[in-house]
Amino acid sequence: MLPRLVDICSNYLKEYVNPKTALSMLLLAHAHNAQQLERYCVHYIAIHEADILQSSAFKHFTEKAHPQLYVAISSMIDNEVKQSFMQITIANLQRGHKASSSSLENVATRRSLAKQENNCEESLSEIMAIENILSAHEYIFLQE
Repeated sequence: MLPRLVDICSNYLKEYVNPKTALSMLLLAHAHNAQQLERYCVHYIAIHEADILQSSAFKHFTEKAHPQLYVAISSMIDNEVKQSFMQITIANLQRGHKASSSSLENVATRRSLAKQENNCEESLSEIMAIENILSAHEYIFLQE
């Protein structure tokens, strides 16, 4: 009954979404019809899917949730993964780059990392080019 208050609370709660809280926030948002927070949580879960699937909260959810709720949440996440494929791929590549750069120990490793970084940048460029092509194709399709 108070959509503006729901939006304000949703914006505030977005700051506290992390792999440990994402699923519970999603359920909270779903229960209170906070669509903005629900979409944000679904997107966050889609991007951090590997971390969340390994969490104890997810295991507890799969054991205790009503089957219809589990199917609904799973389909929302699957749809988000399909829609945000490029963004998820880029985030995964960037996470891999950050993890490897934090463990540098010597010059040989740095040289190897520089080569990997160039490959990563090339991969990102290719992905961005593909995303631009897909966007152009979608625009043309919508115009037809």
